[in-house]
Amino acid sequence: MKVLMLQSYYGGIGYWRFETPAKALTEAGVDVFCPSADAINKLTEQAGSFAAYLDMNVPRYDLVHCGYNPKLDVAKVLLETCRRHKVPLIVDLDDNLDAIPTYNAGWSSFYPGSTGQRVTKTFLKHADHVTFSTSTLAKALSYLNPNHTVLENWVNVDGWDHPTPPERALDKGVRLMITGGKGRYGDWEILHEPLESLMRTYPQLRLFFLGATPDWVEQWMSSSSDPAANRAFYLQSTHNVPLFNQLVRYVSPDIIISPTTKNVFNASKSPLKFYEASLAGAAFVCTDFDTYAIAPNDCCLRVDNTPTQWREAISALIDDSHRRDRLVDRAKSWVLANADIKDHIMDRITLYEQVVREAKCRLSPPPVGLEVSSAPEAN
Repeated sequence: MKVLMLQSYYGGIGYWRFETPAKALTEAGVDVFCPSADAINKLTEQAGSFAAYLDMNVPRYDLVHCGYNPKLDVAKVLLETCRRHKVPLIVDLDDNLDAIPTYNAGWSSFYPGSTGQRVTKTFLKHADHVTFSTSTLAKALSYLNPNHTVLENWVNVDGWDHPTPPERALDKGVRLMITGGKGRYGDWEILHEPLESLMRTYPQLRLFFLGATPDWVEQWMSSSSDPAANRAFYLQSTHNVPLFNQLVRYVSPDIIISPTTKNVFNASKSPLKFYEASLAGAAFVCTDFDTYAIAPNDCCLRVDNTPTQWREAISALIDDSHRRDRLVDRAKSWVLANADIKDHIMDRITLYEQVVREAKCRLSPPPVGLEVSSAPEAN
């Protein structure tokens, strides 16, 4: 079986939804081509256009699996090319398009009635099959296409095999990390009061923001020339996920936290930050919400979104390094045993085989002499 994977958003979720599965599929013996952003741009330039590239290459594959796309010209050419060459098209979705909060950057492209939302929903409706990242998301948006399957996000364990500088062991302070882009500002406001209190109480506490920084941490970033004088640090965001993993391992945080606003959008999201913290060797604290329901209770600390609970949970881990170590050991053991993509890749292979088989049956002409009639439409 030959599979063409085309990402819509490179880095970040594209890594989880396409690059990680592509690697596992290849190791399982499936012929997969999952081009990077640079590669697809070069191939498009060589072909003359994206449409020309697809027209020349789609016939070489048994199916195409792509990300959802709000651009009409891209969605249209993908649908038309796959139909013309009779190659089934699977479209992947990892966001609840009906519930994007206004504080999320994606709202400007997918607000109700927007062109982006209408194009994406039409794209999903006409695909041969749709894959969702969580069962909650599938339940919410299954009305878009009756042919759908949940393919959860699982980890590439080898992707976290990066060194930590030896001098990290000399730092006796406590490093707390928060990762995410500016779309998380609405979630991070939950931390404003508890982190200010913790920074007053624990002079050894250092904050590391990877991807974005709320303005209220500026008070701990007073020096631009002497890093040792600061207690909060910003690491530039990157779409290169292996580099992101290297940055996390370089900092080697003691604690990673993920505050989550309790809304429908976040309920549909994957527990990626729990996986990341586990493999980074950090104790994980999160909002007690559907997003992290998969994480066992003895592998993390769950809190309600109150300043007191956030402050007390983080305080408990700052005060007790042995408790941090126990959480890390349990979480890593659970992730290795339950969330390694190598142990789940057959679900994806089985789906691909099913979609290809159904497409062949649907597109094959009926035997000579057999009359085929369509069922009457419902009134």
